[in-house]
Amino acid sequence: MENIKEQKNYLKEWYTKTAKQYDSWDTEGKLDAEFEGIKELLNVKKGEKVLDVATGTGIYLILAAKRDAICYGVDITPDILQVAKNKVKALKLKNVKELKIADADNLPYKDNSFDWITCIGMFEYYPIEHAQKILIEFKRVLNNTGKIIMDFPDINNPEAHTFKSKSESVNTKVYLYNFNKIEKMLKDLGLKIVKKQVKRIEIQLLLEKGVQE
Repeated sequence: MENIKEQKNYLKEWYTKTAKQYDSWDTEGKLDAEFEGIKELLNVKKGEKVLDVATGTGIYLILAAKRDAICYGVDITPDILQVAKNKVKALKLKNVKELKIADADNLPYKDNSFDWITCIGMFEYYPIEHAQKILIEFKRVLNNTGKIIMDFPDINNPEAHTFKSKSESVNTKVYLYNFNKIEKMLKDLGLKIVKKQVKRIEIQLLLEKGVQE
């Protein structure tokens, strides 16, 4: 496997530098379609527990919290997590119970703790072997009827390759995968694809535990 520690350090450096500007970058509304897609998939009920992994500035954590879920968020970069904390405080979202520094492959939660795990905009930064390790950890903290929402860039979209080039210009490796490779990984892990949709450059997946046919 490639040097995961080095990749994480690059990601921390990048998001430390960009934390304060991150939410202001999408001036053309390019991410609106992706956000709307996650809104469609996140059919969370009041009181359900949601863990948002790689929460960043808390965009999807806040979405779940506004739907009356009990929310937890983790990220590896303190500066960008502080932006999320400031937003949650300003919005007075009392149902956001915790925002803490933690890694996707070593979550500080007990088995079967959550009804939902959301992880948006992270998996493209890791090789498939490490993505698999992360998903095993997700399965551990997810309860038996829980669901996962995740996304990957669509390798067939030219904009995904532009994104890869820009990211790698600042030393952050980006991985683009054929979907059949992702599908096989999920099947091997016993994760069933409930819904698949493509929004802009992202393939968005709603998953649950179970064996795919």
